[in-house]
Amino acid sequence: MTIIKHENIHWMAIAKRDSGFTLLELLVVMAIVGIVGTIALPSFRTQIQNENASSGTRYFANSIGIARSSAIKLGTPVVMCASASGTTCSGDWEDGWLVFQDDDRDDQFDSDESVLRRHVGENPNLSISVDSVAGNELDRMSFNFRGLPGVSFDVSVSSGSAEYGLSINAFGKTRLIKESADAN
Repeated sequence: MTIIKHENIHWMAIAKRDSGFTLLELLVVMAIVGIVGTIALPSFRTQIQNENASSGTRYFANSIGIARSSAIKLGTPVVMCASASGTTCSGDWEDGWLVFQDDDRDDQFDSDESVLRRHVGENPNLSISVDSVAGNELDRMSFNFRGLPGVSFDVSVSSGSAEYGLSINAFGKTRLIKESADAN
């Protein structure tokens, strides 16, 4: 270390120290990150739930649109049904669904009928229910050659506290509904 004299004041020249962080600086940064994380994490989780419910609703609505427009284009009934396997109409909506051309009009998928869309449930946090306006739970919906559903129905898609809905009237018009105050 070098001592520099200047007007009776002694200055000590500080030797260049190694660059890096001190333990105290590291602890302060970790404390700040921890505080910000505890504030932001619940909000981030809610945002993820909102996005899951929103994207699930949009994808389900898109499948309904494909079923409806295909029925009109092909001039034959098209059915959308809950399908866990992607090959039969069985299971819950959150397990997946199948959109197919129903040539024999029996509302059942047969191996000789064309599959228009197959979706296998990929998000275990998503809950989907389809109910008729009368309150009966539906495991399938059918669109005639004019694209009209056999019955008006409501769809509810939720993930955690976020819930979205679709309302499909007797004319096939689909309307998106936010069902909870938390949904953005």
